[in-house]
Amino acid sequence: MHRIQDGLTAVNTPYDILLMGQTSVDKTSLIYKYLGLTWAQPSPSPSGELHYTQISTSNYSSSASSQASKGSACHELSILDISSLSEEYYSSRKVEQIKNARTIIFAYSVTDRESFEALQYDIEAVMMMRNNTLPPFVVVGMKLDIYGYQLLYQEGEELAQKYGAVAFYEVSTHEGTNVENAFAPLIEEVLRRKTDERSSEVLSLLDVLSEEVNDASISLHKEESSRETVLSSTSIGSSHSQKKPQRTIRKQPTRHVQSEKTGCCIIM
Repeated sequence: MHRIQDGLTAVNTPYDILLMGQTSVDKTSLIYKYLGLTWAQPSPSPSGELHYTQISTSNYSSSASSQASKGSACHELSILDISSLSEEYYSSRKVEQIKNARTIIFAYSVTDRESFEALQYDIEAVMMMRNNTLPPFVVVGMKLDIYGYQLLYQEGEELAQKYGAVAFYEVSTHEGTNVENAFAPLIEEVLRRKTDERSSEVLSLLDVLSEEVNDASISLHKEESSRETVLSSTSIGSSHSQKKPQRTIRKQPTRHVQSEKTGCCIIM
């Protein structure tokens, strides 16, 4: 299921892929082509559009995605489409959008050298915003199917290598050339990260549960020890306070010898 939100959502929330380039390079059609959607005129929002869709891990070959697919076959993928930094003054909101991107696709048109130069500016600006580092990214040269090239393949490839891109492709959305390939390495990276994050969350939860079990066990042990101590004290106290039963000695009745006077006498 596909849905779109205003790009402002990405100001405070991390998302998966940032697609950046000048408005004329055909980058928005790259998203629609990849998602299998009918072209629609994008909104003129300066914050861009944030696309959400579901992806199947079975379509990607990385070990991370294969592991993830054991638990769930689908993951939500988020893609933010924004214009080049060279085209407008970038606000603090746009800076936060760029910082929240897990991966990036930098796009230019092979028929427009100006867009290529703007792309170099974008890469440098993003590095500055992210403490002189870049997340995993791909460089794509758009409009491969249109004649009138102003840039050679080698120029795009050299730019990608210079800044450490994970891949470089020339793309045609009209013919479908390299559309899937442009996203594939970044999606594998996203799936790997999500798998790692989920594993970390599970381990953290297990640690918490383990601590709770240990605390409960210690508490129960203390309670049992306290109970044993109380029982022991009670037993000792009762043994000291208990009197031995007194034996009643029956006295034999006293015989009274009576000297009775009789009227008889002794005759000698």
